[in-house]
Amino acid sequence: MTLAASGPLDAAAAGRLEAASDAVVRHAAEGVGAVVVDLTAVTHLTLEALKPLVSLARACRTAGLEVHVVPSPTARKKIELTGLAEVLQQTS
Repeated sequence: MTLAASGPLDAAAAGRLEAASDAVVRHAAEGVGAVVVDLTAVTHLTLEALKPLVSLARACRTAGLEVHVVPSPTARKKIELTGLAEVLQQTS
């Protein structure tokens, strides 16, 4: 299952991102083996938008799902600067 986001992810987008993340976790019971979070088109990422991503990663791991974050250069920098690289494990 893939969750894709684009453009700026800020406080205004955080609510939508949280709702989408909740839907992904609900569908996890349907036999999904991994979740891909596609942030390749994200142009700006705030701390408010990182919160639902961290919650998604933790909930998926609790459910036994692998989580792969594919960040844009901007998103990668923010994830690394905030020290969340271990929680939001990134792939190229």
